[in-house]
Amino acid sequence: MPLKAAADHEQVAKRIANDRFTREKEMKQQAFTDFEYANRKKSSRRDNLLMKLDRLVPWTSWISIIEGLDQRSTRGRKPVPIETLLRMYFLQKWFSMSDEGIEDMIYDSYSMRTFMKINYFEEQVPGATTLRRFRHLMEKSGLGDSFDRDLDVMLKEQDLILRPGTVINPVLAKRPKGNQ
Repeated sequence: MPLKAAADHEQVAKRIANDRFTREKEMKQQAFTDFEYANRKKSSRRDNLLMKLDRLVPWTSWISIIEGLDQRSTRGRKPVPIETLLRMYFLQKWFSMSDEGIEDMIYDSYSMRTFMKINYFEEQVPGATTLRRFRHLMEKSGLGDSFDRDLDVMLKEQDLILRPGTVINPVLAKRPKGNQ
């Protein structure tokens, strides 16, 4: 009996140490912006939308499906995590933006950066070319359409519908020479 108690105590100690390691790993360094946004009195509609979609989308299962198709090289730079690319892909679709446009928007928008789970102390927003390659993979495999249908079903079960929107930025351009 004392041996069993010692073994149980050892298992509990290992579990506690593992839980502590996991919590420390999950805790990321916060930027001043994180503290500032945490003290806002009101959340924006975009914040609320992205929080709801983050909870609704089955990220883990979709990522595991994509991992089977992932043919990225193990040489060179460290590859961008599939979850990051998948989140960026959906932001691009939901906000009807170009590859370059969504890259810029993630840099500009705190709610989009939070949705992407990007901490600038550790990583940067994937570039437009990286997203383009991922988007082509999703289109070629048919997974983009499949995930859209799955999401529509999940939303329908909750009597919701998601209509893509747009973010329109003004453009400053040179005036044509003839129109002085």
